[in-house]
Amino acid sequence: MYDLIGYGSMIADSVRTEAYARALRDAVNPDSAVLDIGTGTGLLALLACRYGARRVYAVEPSDAIALAREIARANGYAERITFIQGMSERVTLPEPVDIIVSDIRGVLPLCQRSVQSVLDARRRLLAPGGILIPGRDLLMVALIDAPNLYEKHALPWDAPIHGLDMTAARRFVNNTWHNGRATPEQLLVAPKRWGELDYATFESPDVRGDVSWTAERTGIAHGLSVWFDSKLAPGAAFSNAPDHPRLIYGSGFFPLSEPVAVNEGDRINVSLRADLVGEDYTWSWNTKIRASECSEEVRADFKQSSFYSSPMLQAELHKRAANHRPTLTEDGEIALQILQLMHEKCTLEHIARQICARFPARFPDWPAALGHVGAFSSDYSGTAE
Repeated sequence: MYDLIGYGSMIADSVRTEAYARALRDAVNPDSAVLDIGTGTGLLALLACRYGARRVYAVEPSDAIALAREIARANGYAERITFIQGMSERVTLPEPVDIIVSDIRGVLPLCQRSVQSVLDARRRLLAPGGILIPGRDLLMVALIDAPNLYEKHALPWDAPIHGLDMTAARRFVNNTWHNGRATPEQLLVAPKRWGELDYATFESPDVRGDVSWTAERTGIAHGLSVWFDSKLAPGAAFSNAPDHPRLIYGSGFFPLSEPVAVNEGDRINVSLRADLVGEDYTWSWNTKIRASECSEEVRADFKQSSFYSSPMLQAELHKRAANHRPTLTEDGEIALQILQLMHEKCTLEHIARQICARFPARFPDWPAALGHVGAFSSDYSGTAE
């Protein structure tokens, strides 16, 4: 979730904002019903109203929606926007919508459940023949010579600290990607598309693809730069490629297990995949670099995955096994009772008093329990205006 500084940065990104405004201006007509998924402080919902939408449904899980309501009132659009706090996958609407607009990406479009949310909304909430903004996101990749990006994650663990060996962390950070923008000069190969999200037709949130190159110059390969080119609508597009203006999103840097010398003419094969697992994506990137056509020498053969990026204990892995029979901790027991009492439509004070009575070691009095109960109310109850 963004904070207000983050929302402000998104609004201030003129390339992004102008592209969305152009797409909405061309799509909206006086009969349009519009769904804005992840409305934040409401900019896209307001633009839909400005361009004539009959009704806008603005969905946002965070408390920023309160500010969105205030901004809508200040601009005279409060009567035409229905604000709904919650996740779009839990929302039902009184009518099918003609347009779904969203910008719920992170550094990349494959971020948490954002793609799944659009897929769900398209299936359940979009009228036949309706419009999705964006229409397509193209996923791009290039092998790069970028020691500055590689050192950001590797250097702290490579150099002894006060004579202490910290290299055990390398096997985890080697499987961790981060936000890091490459420059055009750092590209060892021409960018290629490894995946595509066609929002009107895709049926799975998972994406995978293979690309290959012949190295165009000599250098040191440190990792992969991954970004997206967005086609919002005809005549409305933007890209955060290395040779385009910097956008709010950034780019993904996927490190190689270790730097590899690359010569002009070397053959490079990369397989990328992103699989939605639970609430977020597991990324895998396999890289094979062979010497030029006249040789079968393998310079590198790396298989990396964000699955291995966390030093998870074996006990934690066991808890996720399909045959595991979980038992509730005290926190689980507290959560269960709160949700049961919420289901019975009890007041928060009543719930807090019940929780305090059952778990006195955790809550010395009912006001102390009220804050804990209130957090559940924020997460699992919602209102619509």
